[in-house]
Amino acid sequence: MDKNIPKYSFRKELPQECEILDLEHLCSHRGKMLFKPHRTDFHHLFLFRKAEGVHTVDFKDLPLTDNSLLFIPKDSVHQFHREACICGKLLIFTDNFFYRNQHSYNLLTNCIVHSCVTQNLLLPLSTQNTVFYSLFEQIANELNREKDATQTDILGGYIHLLLLHLMREQASHPSFAGRQHCTEWELVLSFWNLLELHYTTNPSVYYFCQRLNVTEKRLQTATRNLLNRSPKQVIKDRLLLEAKRLLTYSSDSIKEIAFRLGFDEATNFTKFFKKNTGEVPLNFRSGQNG
Repeated sequence: MDKNIPKYSFRKELPQECEILDLEHLCSHRGKMLFKPHRTDFHHLFLFRKAEGVHTVDFKDLPLTDNSLLFIPKDSVHQFHREACICGKLLIFTDNFFYRNQHSYNLLTNCIVHSCVTQNLLLPLSTQNTVFYSLFEQIANELNREKDATQTDILGGYIHLLLLHLMREQASHPSFAGRQHCTEWELVLSFWNLLELHYTTNPSVYYFCQRLNVTEKRLQTATRNLLNRSPKQVIKDRLLLEAKRLLTYSSDSIKEIAFRLGFDEATNFTKFFKKNTGEVPLNFRSGQNG
């Protein structure tokens, strides 16, 4: 078993920290990377024209379908299964490239939380919906031009439009039924961002409410309405996800993983994991890597 989950960074030699890749070419030339679990420090937006097989994202198997979208935020652990056959395009871009102001930051965070609500499901596109193909083509054409003073803003504008259309598609998903017009997004987004920074310190719901300056009842209502989970469950699920990642893809000992996740004692981590999964960490690891 590998010591760590491989994590790939954006290629520094490129003039922009965004790129359009052809999926057939990618499979032919970088299949070894795609077919093994890995993370990246950049975001993915897959546009599948033709697709068969399975793509696993953080322990969830996603059956691939033609004419569909899949957004995968940075740091997710994912892989294509070897029998997968894919045709289409992939847009990759970094935070550093996209973040220009608070509005762009909020937009990308919205897409990430929307993906959480839909559990990273593929979003089918109607045959009449050609806007994604058009925007991908415009980004590719712009990237083929020599970089000038306006290129970064032009590319950022195209990706901004892509994410807005992505959010529209996400919001039309059945998982969002009755929640599209909820006014509590800002609170949930702020909670989500804080959680990503502090989940390894075993924070309480009270801690987040203090930081967000809201009552526990208000935070509870917001996460229930949008995520169908209590704040406590959201915190627990984030910790469990990272625990499963480390148990599956690293060779760290149970004790080392426990400390990395903020537990004072390995026994406390074992009790937490068993209570929420039904098995002890060692058995989970054996099942994943056996």
